[in-house]
Amino acid sequence: MARAAAEDEGGPSAVFWPQTGRAAAMPRLLDLDEGGELTAAHVRLVAQALGKSERTVWRWLAAALQDQRFARVEASRFTITAEIRRLLALWGGNASRVRVHTELMQRAAEDPDAPAVPSCRRCTGRSAGT
Repeated sequence: MARAAAEDEGGPSAVFWPQTGRAAAMPRLLDLDEGGELTAAHVRLVAQALGKSERTVWRWLAAALQDQRFARVEASRFTITAEIRRLLALWGGNASRVRVHTELMQRAAEDPDAPAVPSCRRCTGRSAGT
C-alpha cells in the first residue's frame, strides 16, 4: 500500500545510488548500443533504477559515446589560499577592484604550475558589470 502511494506521488524511489549505478550501467548500455540492441526500454529501466529522468540517462550515454566517460566529472573548486589572503590584506580586502584577480592572472601566466584562476565574478562575489 505504501509503495503504491509513493509511486502516485512521483514515481518509485531509486534502487541504486546514481553515482555508482551510472558507472555500472553505462558500459552495458554502450554494449547494447554497439550491437544495435539498445532500446528506450533499456534507458527507461536504468532511469527508474537510478531515480533519474530518461533524458539524463540519454545525456550520460552521449557523454560515454563521445569520450568514454562513465562517471560525472567533478568540477574544480576555487579555494582561498594563504597567498590569496595575503593579497587581500595587501589591497585592504578590496577584491572588487580586481587587484587580486589581476595579480593571480599575472602569476598564472608566469607559472604554468599555478592553479586555475577564477573568473572575476567568482573572485569578487559580484557580477562583472557591478
